[in-house]
Amino acid sequence: MLEKGVVDSLGIAAFKGKILDIIDMEKGHTEARIFIDRITKIISHFMMKKGFSISVDNLDLQPETRKGIDEAMKKQFKEVDRLIDEYNKGFIYVSPGRTPEETLEDLIKAELWKIMNMTQKIIDKSVDDNNPQ
Repeated sequence: MLEKGVVDSLGIAAFKGKILDIIDMEKGHTEARIFIDRITKIISHFMMKKGFSISVDNLDLQPETRKGIDEAMKKQFKEVDRLIDEYNKGFIYVSPGRTPEETLEDLIKAELWKIMNMTQKIIDKSVDDNNPQ
């Protein structure tokens, strides 16, 4: 139980979250996933209450921007499919201290984070003053 302190990227970020690592090691993957789900809900609720919530649908994006997002997503999903294929063939390099399944999950999460980051970059390049911020 967290009794005091700050929950920031050092605590819960992918691949470097100390709190998340402790939960994962002591309580298992299921509890770590539940923790992430609960933290995400808390953060989303806070952001919506404070008016910080925004989605791609809130933006007036040019068709070429939407096309760029779609292409970026397709590229990364192809990479996810390739990783799954490699795993199914038994060719995946297993990370130290991880099972093949955990390694695959980590690799897929990394690819999905790339989708989010690429989408943010594509949108940042196209957003103008007419879009809500």
